[in-house]
Amino acid sequence: MDNLFNVRDDVTLKDLNDQLNEINKGLNHIDIRRVKYVWYERPSFNSKGRLTFNRPELTNDDDVRKNMLF
Repeated sequence: MDNLFNVRDDVTLKDLNDQLNEINKGLNHIDIRRVKYVWYERPSFNSKGRLTFNRPELTNDDDVRKNMLF
């Protein structure tokens, strides 16, 4: 099951982690695990025109801004 949500363009990594934790609690209130790692699947096209996804790990606020805004 996929769940879509919006991320503001001025979000910090801490804000993103908090938002993901809130989404998880809403979907499964029994699950007490917290977000530990965040990856972003960034779509792009390869040289043959096929859709591929880069998957950088977001480890700081600069990563969030650089990878999630385009």
